[in-house]
Amino acid sequence: MKSFKSTLIFAFVVVAISIVAYWDLNRGEKEEEKKIEESKALPYWSSDQINELRIVNDNRNELHLVKKNSKWQILSPVKDEADDSSVNSMLTSMISDKLNKLDVEGSINPAQYGLDQAKRFIEILGNNKKERLVISDKKTYDGKFYLKYADKEAVYLASSTWDQWINRKAGEVRNKKFFSNDEKIKKVTINEGKKQIILEKVGPNWVVDGDKSYPLDESKVHNLIDGLHNFRAADVVSEEKENKNLEKFNLKKPALKINIEFEENQNPVEINVSQIPKDAGDVYLNLNSRPFVYKTYKSIAEKWKVSKSDFKKTEEKKEEKDIKKENTHHH
Repeated sequence: MKSFKSTLIFAFVVVAISIVAYWDLNRGEKEEEKKIEESKALPYWSSDQINELRIVNDNRNELHLVKKNSKWQILSPVKDEADDSSVNSMLTSMISDKLNKLDVEGSINPAQYGLDQAKRFIEILGNNKKERLVISDKKTYDGKFYLKYADKEAVYLASSTWDQWINRKAGEVRNKKFFSNDEKIKKVTINEGKKQIILEKVGPNWVVDGDKSYPLDESKVHNLIDGLHNFRAADVVSEEKENKNLEKFNLKKPALKINIEFEENQNPVEINVSQIPKDAGDVYLNLNSRPFVYKTYKSIAEKWKVSKSDFKKTEEKKEEKDIKKENTHHH
């Protein structure tokens, strides 16, 4: 009986020690996680929580974005769609960036660090909370900037990346991609003066100019279709496509008109393309569905100047056929 009691007591002691050890380990892990989280510039934030972003720079220029239906929109200085991946990438980098707190004795004078007027700031909102980070225009000897949270006294040293973010232009986060990944192209009509070529998906296959018997190389068609679908303009050169701008960018009489239809019942999109220069240079274009004029490069636009023969399946040379036959024979 005594032996049984001793064994039972020993068992209880082992269990108690295990529980304490587990609790200590768990507490240690949580403290480490907390330490890592609180070392971030924006602790306890994630990019998917944020639904509004304001960036105000030296000249009181404001870049204002809001998220609607999981899509970022630019409200100021222009109204346009934003590039979701660019905005989310910037926010993720902001959140996880590390700041170095200045060790200052006594009370802090914000003016000493160029933080008294709060002229330059980044403000994020979402999940019923808000954070504003004020960034000084004063540099340290090693190129860092002073930063503080609007509602806190402490001053931090921030990397030069924060100066890049505070000076981010609308053009850097605008959506310059014409089509979303969900839009499936089923027909492309390219008009170049009096010349016309039509590529249309009939069932699972592509057909050129309605000629189902034409020996079409589908890989060549896919290169064109994928290039159009994934096209991203280099820049927005005009906010309006009124007559004077169309003349300025040679779009009054486009060199190419590309009409695109989709598998779903969406409205067709027409892309007007300016003259393609003989030498290297810029090409301008606009869409019927957007009010802007865009810029791209000759190397991209000249791929849209195509004819029926460009999609013809190339006949195998005699030597290639002989090699295939020989390989088949050996197998």
